[in-house]
Amino acid sequence: NYNPVFSHISKKIFLTRYKIQEDDLNFCLKEAEKHYNEYENLKREIEENPEKKKENRWYVEITKNYRRSQWFLSVKDRYEIQKINPKVEIEIHVLRIGDIVFATNPFECYLDYGMRIKARSKAIQTFVVQLVGGGTYLPTERAVKGGSYGAIAPSCVVGPEGGKELVEETLKIINELFK
Repeated sequence: NYNPVFSHISKKIFLTRYKIQEDDLNFCLKEAEKHYNEYENLKREIEENPEKKKENRWYVEITKNYRRSQWFLSVKDRYEIQKINPKVEIEIHVLRIGDIVFATNPFECYLDYGMRIKARSKAIQTFVVQLVGGGTYLPTERAVKGGSYGAIAPSCVVGPEGGKELVEETLKIINELFK
């Protein structure tokens, strides 16, 4: 008769924000303006030529430019917020069933973070469940230096320092479940 341990811990933790530099802000504001201007041009073109709405997928370019402008513009608010609140609150869950663990987080993590958790976990098998709730990319320092898509200011709310904090907090909870 197998009766596995079943336990769960939910915890709110605070992680260090992605540090937006003034250069990042200026670049993002220029990109936001560029995309917004293109959006306005496309909108004007559609208003002047309503028959374009009969074309298949007529809305793709205008929508893309509007969304990109807003995406880049979001950095402005986060730049100001980081000055008064350098941390972001998130919620994580760790569920133990026998010798295995499921650990959740709201991010799309770069591979390194999941591997660090799995390598140091006391569980025989650890499943890192990502994008639980709304989330953004969680880049490593190497990815930020390389400037990859998921490692630039508009793509992430939490930066590499916060990623390390996520790993340590998750491991503390896992270890607590195996006492």
